[in-house]
Amino acid sequence: GSDIDIACNYVTGPLNFLHLFIASICFVGSGILLFRQNIPLFVLSMSVTLPFSFLSCVVIIRNVGKYKKNAQNKLEEFTNWVEPAINAHPSIQVFEGEEFVLKKVEETSLSILKENMKGHRRMAASSLCNIFSGNLGYLLLLFVGNSMIGVGIKDVAMLMKITQYRGEMMRNIMMANNCIGNMRTNLAGVERVDEVLTGEERAVS
Repeated sequence: GSDIDIACNYVTGPLNFLHLFIASICFVGSGILLFRQNIPLFVLSMSVTLPFSFLSCVVIIRNVGKYKKNAQNKLEEFTNWVEPAINAHPSIQVFEGEEFVLKKVEETSLSILKENMKGHRRMAASSLCNIFSGNLGYLLLLFVGNSMIGVGIKDVAMLMKITQYRGEMMRNIMMANNCIGNMRTNLAGVERVDEVLTGEERAVS
């Protein structure tokens, strides 16, 4: 049931395909406006933004889905130990297996926590990467743009407009990053449901 809920969130939940599409369109639109305002600052902004975006959206969160799938597998194992501990408690007492069963419950519970924490740490590192990229880009734009006032930039207001376009680009990158991470997480449930259905088809055939 948990896997089915996750699989449904893959399509219907927040931060999914639609949000990723909107973020992509807004990123391109903001980039075009920035390009029309000042080409050198656009190149500077993209040289800072794209490498960190690739690192954040592709490299860092690549294994988030795997960690979530491992956690779901451990949750299944946890359920297999908890149910007998509750439903067959008198029998476990007769054979003095309480300590063994409780130890298994504790081990599987901790393993679920560890796998989930791995995914959370990856998502936190991804957000940190985006924040660092955003702040670094702002500083570079202000530093370089200040030296261009009166030459390539008309006044401070124009420089502020450029930084706002760049800020909008970063906001959409962060949204896209959250969408990708969310979909990778939900994809773990989709894969597990697919494995169960495939296994049942093979058993029937």
